[in-house]
Amino acid sequence: MTQKIKYIMTPNPFRIGIHEKIFTALKLMSEHKIHHLAVMDGDDLQGIITDRDIELVLDVKLEGVKSDSITVQDIMFEEPYIVDVDESLVNVLERFSKHHIGSALVTDNDQLVGIFSASDACKELLKRIRHEDLSSV
Repeated sequence: MTQKIKYIMTPNPFRIGIHEKIFTALKLMSEHKIHHLAVMDGDDLQGIITDRDIELVLDVKLEGVKSDSITVQDIMFEEPYIVDVDESLVNVLERFSKHHIGSALVTDNDQLVGIFSASDACKELLKRIRHEDLSSV
């Protein structure tokens, strides 16, 4: 039986409005110890932004642009990896590996319901390894 992503994902992911400033996104990520935020325009999923995206932009000297004026929309990734809740874990992990992807937004009937990240994958692997170790005793 193939495990579905809905059983491993993090439900109810944190979201940010498309017109919010990147410092608001960074603060939200820092407060909740997360690395990804779903970008929304009302109820519509528009993309994803990561702490790395923000750090890269802040590291670059943008001539004539004040960093406090940069919005989430300015730097978000508009084509995130989106999967249905019934997608298999194996398929998601294969795509992560093949395309160097760090997260997948999980939807059910086109509504955002979760996120699955490389950290979630590591937690699941650790759980399975521990289970195997206990089984071999």
